[in-house]
Amino acid sequence: MSPRLSIPRDKVAAFCRKHGIRKFSLFGSVIRDDFGPERDVDVPAEFKPDVRFSLIERVEALAEAIDESGAADDLRSQASAIRTGLLDLRVRFLGDDTVRSRREAVLPGIRDRIQRVVGAFWSTSDPTTTHRRQVEIVQEQFGPANAELVNLVEAQLAGLEAQADAAGVPWTPGRRIPR
Repeated sequence: MSPRLSIPRDKVAAFCRKHGIRKFSLFGSVIRDDFGPERDVDVPAEFKPDVRFSLIERVEALAEAIDESGAADDLRSQASAIRTGLLDLRVRFLGDDTVRSRREAVLPGIRDRIQRVVGAFWSTSDPTTTHRRQVEIVQEQFGPANAELVNLVEAQLAGLEAQADAAGVPWTPGRRIPR
């Protein structure tokens, strides 16, 4: 690392472990004598093959980068609102695993309802009234939940990522590569 760029190796190592990065490098002006405060830091990262990022993890990584960069609190608030929206949608799609883990009654998510209907079709009997009602509920719930997901990802998250790019927030997994 450049002597003018002071980043503790233990923090870099912890960051790499947390995000599944197996190779972290520096290149460009940061390793040359012409590096200075007005220059950017070029950092290619290679992820472990099994690393996948959920949308929630993508937003959490962005929020962490916003915090570390000292960008405006408004960006952090937007990231928090998007994360909350994604968590709410996860419950609507998948059910509430936290409540379920305490062995308490929980309303089924969209996936649970579909699984009940699909699982029942392994028999030779006709769908029951309950199965038909499960399909109706899925039809009622899926459209609005999907529309919220599309809005969160394609409008709100994309907008936040553009603002983060403009504010100089470091790149995070899932974001487009800045030009």
